[in-house]
Amino acid sequence: MQSIALVAGPLMFAVSTFFWQSDGRYGVIAGPMVVLALVLWLYGLLALFDTLRERLPRYVAVALLVAVYGAIGGSDFGLRGFYDGVFHLSPTASLAALAPYPTQADLMFFWPGPLFPISLLSLAVTLTWTRTVPLWSGILLGVGAAAFPFGIVPRIPWIAHLITAVLVAAFLYPAWTCWQGRPATAGPGVWPSAGRSSRGGPAWRRTRRSSAPGSPPV
Repeated sequence: MQSIALVAGPLMFAVSTFFWQSDGRYGVIAGPMVVLALVLWLYGLLALFDTLRERLPRYVAVALLVAVYGAIGGSDFGLRGFYDGVFHLSPTASLAALAPYPTQADLMFFWPGPLFPISLLSLAVTLTWTRTVPLWSGILLGVGAAAFPFGIVPRIPWIAHLITAVLVAAFLYPAWTCWQGRPATAGPGVWPSAGRSSRGGPAWRRTRRSSAPGSPPV
């Protein structure tokens, strides 16, 4: 399920950009899509953090918290867009409604908002450094994460389509390896496909062969 969520989350987020209102706000269609997309996305990201937990436990403890807070902040924007559409609030009226509650608005929207792309950028660097993903996959994820705010904040549809498509492509390789069940049998911080024995063949296959009764240790 997490492998599917790794693609379904960013894909749904990308599709939501086609349902923005004419003024660039989420509205009653894109808003709920953003909320569901970030739930799926975060669920899929847990699989990537799990591959790093044994080798980098302190990093995962902090980075996962940042990712969760960032995803919640992003979904809050989707929820706000939904209610703005339901109550037909203009951008000015929506901001004016938040004015009496500056601290609460910062905690829910403006502070956690940038944290999700920051967590994706940090994850891209860490996955590449630990060779959990190939260099091209890490670079693709890093580029998409760094460009993410430039696609969402200005609300220019074609830019948002392009950047979110890059993020979908960036998660295809991690999702595929997770789908094959490799993360569960990998060594700390390394996908099994990345490491091969001197006899050839992935490490996860050697582990299965060595577990057969009477087989010599490898």
